[in-house]
Amino acid sequence: MKNLTISFWVLLLTLATVCTARAQSSDAALYNMDRLMSMEGITVISISPSMFSSQMEGVPAQMTGLTKDLQSVLVFSAETPKEMKALREEFKNLSNPQKRPKNYKQLVFVKEGKEQVEMIGVEQGRTSFSTIYIIVDAPDEYTLISMSGKFSKEDVERDLR
Repeated sequence: MKNLTISFWVLLLTLATVCTARAQSSDAALYNMDRLMSMEGITVISISPSMFSSQMEGVPAQMTGLTKDLQSVLVFSAETPKEMKALREEFKNLSNPQKRPKNYKQLVFVKEGKEQVEMIGVEQGRTSFSTIYIIVDAPDEYTLISMSGKFSKEDVERDLR
C-alpha cells in the first residue's frame, strides 16, 4: 500500500510540472471555476499548452499513457484548514459516488491513515476517458488535478501498474 501511495505522489509531482489551466465544459456542473480562481489561499498552477512539448520530455516512460494525448491540466491545491474546507466543499459532488454523473468511474482509491488518494475517470465510450481527476485529501493538504485529453483505458491501466 505504501508503494502505491508513493507512486501517486510521484505522479502528482510530475503532473504538476506539466500543468495548464483551461476550463472544461464537462466540469461546469462539478465546480465553479470563477469562484475557485478568486479564492485567497488556493493555489492554481498554470502553464500554457505550447509549453507541453518541452515539459513532457521529463515524464517517466511508465506514465506515457496518461500524458501522450494530454490536452490540459488544471491543479487546485490548499494547505490551510479554511481553504482545504472550501475546496472539499467545491468538489463534494466529485468526491461523492452517489452524486457523481454515471459516466464518472472510480479507477483507484487508496486510504492510508488519514490520507486518501482517489482517481476518477470520465468515460467517453467504452474504451477511453476524456478527463481523469486525481484527488489527494490529507490532514495538511487538499489537491485536485483535472487532466483532460483522450486516455485509453488500456493505457491508464498500464500506467497504474
